[in-house]
Amino acid sequence: MIKNEDLRTPWRVRLIVGLIAVALLGSTMALYLTVFVQYGNQPDITATDTSELEQRYEELAILVEGYRAEFSEKYFEQLMSYKSEVKGFNEVSLEKVEARDLKRGDGREIDTASDPYLAFYIGWKPDEEILDSSFDDFASPTGLRVPLPGSTSMIEGWLQGIVGMQIGGVREISIPSDFAYKEGALKFIVMLIPYEEEQLANILEFNEVYQALMMAQYGE
Repeated sequence: MIKNEDLRTPWRVRLIVGLIAVALLGSTMALYLTVFVQYGNQPDITATDTSELEQRYEELAILVEGYRAEFSEKYFEQLMSYKSEVKGFNEVSLEKVEARDLKRGDGREIDTASDPYLAFYIGWKPDEEILDSSFDDFASPTGLRVPLPGSTSMIEGWLQGIVGMQIGGVREISIPSDFAYKEGALKFIVMLIPYEEEQLANILEFNEVYQALMMAQYGE
């Protein structure tokens, strides 16, 4: 049996998480995707000495919190303006993935689902129940969480729906059950935001280092 004290997060990680957990790690794991993507150019983080991982986590956490604050200030009001688009819908009539541009972007176009991007989003069910969102609190939002990095591990409906979007654009994606969780249809409002390559790389590495720390503590 593993003792409780053996499962404790290292104190330095607990300190950082305690300061920024709501902002950085609030996204539910029941969402349609996994943010712990593995890109071929990501660093080797298989070190058995977790102190190196902890130090890198702290460094990245500070950087990523800065990105979150910057992006939140810039895009919070814009995403808020689409909150009223969350409405009930008839899932029976939804037979294929449908995309409706709410705002055309002026940046690079997403040609394939594997193209890199950062996104803010709102996801909901036919009865208007919110599945998840980039808001820190959907009922009374005051800011945005860390933008979501694109990944081919997302549900098929999302992958189909973002193709053809341009960075800076906002799109409503309607997804029938067969292309979601097979438990019901979903809708998403997706906003693709401009970013710098360093920002994307650090967010991806932050997610990967966090996963490595959890694996080092709890195992597979």
